[in-house]
Amino acid sequence: MPLKLLDRLRAGLQRTATELGARLDGVFRAAEGAGVGGPGARRTIDALEEALLQADVGVAATERITAGLRGGRAAQANPVCISVYW
Repeated sequence: MPLKLLDRLRAGLQRTATELGARLDGVFRAAEGAGVGGPGARRTIDALEEALLQADVGVAATERITAGLRGGRAAQANPVCISVYW
């Protein structure tokens, strides 16, 4: 019985990781050519925020990541931004 639970948990986490990867890929592909600043960049960050929240990354982590991006501090502000943004 415990093995089945562990298998279901593992499958659920794999599915979440795959879905998040696909969402982030879509966000960054759409962002190509959006430039830095301006409405295109704001839409990209909003789309990233939505993708992170849908993947249950958490409100606090999502706010921390997007705040760094909105403040123009992307990678230097927070190592989490590096792993998500790049």
